[in-house]
Amino acid sequence: NLMLNQNFDLKIVDFGFAAAVQGIRGIGRLQTYCGTPQYMAPEIHQRKEYSGVSVDIFAAGKILFVMVAGYFPFDEAIPSDPKYNLIASNRADEFWY
Repeated sequence: NLMLNQNFDLKIVDFGFAAAVQGIRGIGRLQTYCGTPQYMAPEIHQRKEYSGVSVDIFAAGKILFVMVAGYFPFDEAIPSDPKYNLIASNRADEFWY
């Protein structure tokens, strides 16, 4: 969750699902399936172990896209989403049509 204060300073709030970078088992991998589906990285949707840093960067990229473009690049990072599938299969040139 991102918010702006009266000075338009960005504030990150709600750390309800926050976890240590090294994970519960200390190996740097996480397994929790949680979050808003539109911002979840593919590995979370696939219920695979994941790096918290990597999935946070994925979500930040999607937030930045929405801030600039004003719409989501794709609904969810799952193979059945046609727009996501174009990006995941290295056909980003077709994404913009």
